[in-house]
Amino acid sequence: MKILDTLKSTNYFIESGLRKSIGDATTINIFNDAWIPGYGKLHYLRYHSNADMTVADLITPNKQWNHALIQSLFPTDISQAIMAIPLHTISTLDTHFWSLTPHGSYMVNSGYHLAHSQLHQNEPTPSDHKSSNAWWKNLWTFPLPPKLKHFLWRVCYDILPTSRNLFNRKTLYSPHCSRCHYHDETLEHALFRCPAA
Repeated sequence: MKILDTLKSTNYFIESGLRKSIGDATTINIFNDAWIPGYGKLHYLRYHSNADMTVADLITPNKQWNHALIQSLFPTDISQAIMAIPLHTISTLDTHFWSLTPHGSYMVNSGYHLAHSQLHQNEPTPSDHKSSNAWWKNLWTFPLPPKLKHFLWRVCYDILPTSRNLFNRKTLYSPHCSRCHYHDETLEHALFRCPAA
C-alpha cells in the first residue's frame, strides 16, 4: 500500500510540473489540463460551459483562435494569455513538456526545486523581510557565545537532531523520545514538553 501511495504522490508531483503543448489540440481538455503559460488547471471555470471541451473547440477551421468564444468563456487575463499562444499551421500531435526548464525537458535540479517549493509552500514567512534580516543581524552581533548563537539559529530553523528529524531523514527507526519513550521527539517536545528534559 505504501508503494501505491508513493507512486500516486510522485505522479501528482510530476503532473504539477508538466504542461501540454498544443498540436492538433484534440487531447487537451480546457479545464482539466495545464496548457496556458502562467496558469495551472482551470477547474474553477468548469461551470461556465461543457466540461469536456478541448482546446480544438477554441480554434477555427483555418487554424486561428476563436476570439469571440474565448472571450465569452474566460476572464480577460486568461483570454489574452490564450490568444498569445501561437498555433501550428501543420497538424501535429499534442505533447507534454516540462514547464520549469527553458528547453522543456525534465532536469533533476528543476524537479528538486519544485519539490522543495511544494514542501515549504505552507511554512509561515515573515511579513517584513527587512525586519527579519534586522533580527538576525542583531542576534549575530549580540554578545553571546558562538555555540549559543548557533544553537538558536538551529532552533529557529528546526534543524536540531531530534528523533523526529532523524526519523524523517531515515536515520532512526522511531521518532519517539529516547528519554520519556512516550511522545515523538519534536523540537517543542525536546525543549519544553518532555518530563525528562
